[in-house]
Amino acid sequence: PGLKNRVRIVPIDDAYGPPGANPSALPKGVTNDFDALVLSHETLPTGKKLNEYRVNELGLDPLTLLCTRRTEPHGMSSTALRRMRKG
Repeated sequence: PGLKNRVRIVPIDDAYGPPGANPSALPKGVTNDFDALVLSHETLPTGKKLNEYRVNELGLDPLTLLCTRRTEPHGMSSTALRRMRKG
């Protein structure tokens, strides 16, 4: 019961992250069984590309894309964090 058993939060190390991984290339016991992706309006185009890739290249179902709205005028993003690290 509760979100702890239903939500999986994973790091994204490339353009599509684990939801774009080829199921046959995953280690034993690891599955590509994602069914939704939470993203911002800025990353919505990448989510749409990910869905095209999942369907056309991996033969997987598309993800439900859940788009959030920023609550702060200068919200922090992973892109901003990467730029700060390089700086």
